[in-house]
Amino acid sequence: MINCCKDLEEKIKKNFVLKNIKYREYSFGKFYKPFLSHVIQNCPWCGVKFKKDLRDEWFETISKEYNLVKDSSEFDYFIENKMYASEFNNDEWWIKRGL
Repeated sequence: MINCCKDLEEKIKKNFVLKNIKYREYSFGKFYKPFLSHVIQNCPWCGVKFKKDLRDEWFETISKEYNLVKDSSEFDYFIENKMYASEFNNDEWWIKRGL
């Protein structure tokens, strides 16, 4: 993920904007309280539209590749205990799949 402008880069360094490479998304909020973050679709400083975030695809890919039913206790346990391959912790999973 390449930042679109120096203003965005500066805000990321100051943790004003969060850059999540695992889901390919930018948001306003705090890493320690993800439920308080707000995903942004465009750069607030230069207006560039970001690529679609991959949060839903991440969960869907985990579900398919590990043959798990989403929204099941087995799936939740699997996710909570990070039983998936390390590639799913960063951008490797979506680059590898051409997303």
